[in-house]
Amino acid sequence: MMNTSVNSDSSIDMEICCDAVSYHQKDVNFMTVLSYLVPNDVKKFYFLCLDHMPKDCPKTAEEFFLLWNTSDNDKYNLLKELLFYIKKYKLLIMLNTCRHQMETNLKKGSAIIDSGRLILYNLCEDLRNSDINVLKTVLNVKDVPTNPEWRNVAGEEFFGFWLREITKEKIKELQNALISIEYKEIRKFEDEFRTYFEKPFPLRTPFPGRPCGLAIIFNFEKFDFPSETIVDKTQKRLMHLETRTGTRVDETALVKLWHKLGFDVLVFKDLHCNSMMQIIEQLQSFQYTNYDIFMGCILSHGSRGNIYTSDNIPVDIYKDIVYKICTEALQDKPKLFVIQACQEKINQNEKSFDNVELDNDSTLNRYLMMAMSTTPLNLSFRVDKAGSWFIQDLVDVFSCSDTTSTDIYELMNNVNYKVTRRSGPYNNKTVTQTPELRITVMRPLYLKRLEKPSPIQKLNSADASNCPLL
Repeated sequence: MMNTSVNSDSSIDMEICCDAVSYHQKDVNFMTVLSYLVPNDVKKFYFLCLDHMPKDCPKTAEEFFLLWNTSDNDKYNLLKELLFYIKKYKLLIMLNTCRHQMETNLKKGSAIIDSGRLILYNLCEDLRNSDINVLKTVLNVKDVPTNPEWRNVAGEEFFGFWLREITKEKIKELQNALISIEYKEIRKFEDEFRTYFEKPFPLRTPFPGRPCGLAIIFNFEKFDFPSETIVDKTQKRLMHLETRTGTRVDETALVKLWHKLGFDVLVFKDLHCNSMMQIIEQLQSFQYTNYDIFMGCILSHGSRGNIYTSDNIPVDIYKDIVYKICTEALQDKPKLFVIQACQEKINQNEKSFDNVELDNDSTLNRYLMMAMSTTPLNLSFRVDKAGSWFIQDLVDVFSCSDTTSTDIYELMNNVNYKVTRRSGPYNNKTVTQTPELRITVMRPLYLKRLEKPSPIQKLNSADASNCPLL
């Protein structure tokens, strides 16, 4: 009977045999790795998985995985992750992976271990037993067991007892205690736990040749008469607009700032309306895979809800610019817009901004910040040789603040406060200015810094269609 079965379909028998061997080998490898683990390794495993474990630490690795109530495949992946964290890299080879492959997998978000527990584990690896004894005193921990084995207890055991549940209050206490013992990595520890509790946008650290974001600057300095090719908008044009002296100071300051913060920067100067719309179309279809954040800056004359291109054509800020740029490619990324322009209603026949109907997917407008230099129906002020109040205060606040620990919302509120404190003479009277901030970012956003900025791209209307990045 057996021979008949083999002869009738040998290919199926071979396939079944291969599957069985593969599964068996994987199981054998798992058990073999466990046999190499010592009690101290098991204690580290237990601490890293404390949120899923009973009060008492298991004595063996086999017992540890029996307590982990999940599938065999998840246990296999968990073992690889734990070995990576405790730096047992040679054992990873027995599980058909390696240190570099694990680094790649974990960066893609496949981690099982709670990130807060991992931060504490790395802290334990840095601390000596004597440091733990000092922390007991500083934290005034009186209910630690008094039996002899707790006198020089390791960090994992102490924090497993005192910090079994990770809370903001406990971590704040611990941070203060670490400062008192002059822990060298306290800044990194604080930043990691801020990230753990706040869940900010995962903005990458910029390096030369590897920016974290893309910044586009549209700077309008000189204005001529409207282009005859824009027939449908010529009826809405204003009188000839004056040159915006001082805007080059704003442009230079913004370029330096965004480069310091790790952005690729593109500058478009004095574009006509049709050229600007061509750039907007390219931004619509652009894939932002290599960027975590988008920044758009517009420096121009304006009226309520509009900015003006160099041929005096009004362009709707939201409908023609912002909502066209906010495509699916930027859906889950922060999109920041800075608008330096007056918002006075100059033309009485101009359509009210509040009545414009926009058919736009609201999900694309999440994580959006609109920073306007002034409120609707008001003017925005600029000094010939010093630049505009709003842009210069924005650059000053961002440059002087620690953007890695102060989120974008607080930074912009500081900018607005600084601008409102200004005053100056205009048309024989003293004027003030109040910026407007609209933000749907919803998550903290911290900007990082680049040590050596990359080259700057400056484009005007003549070469706008040949933008090297878009």
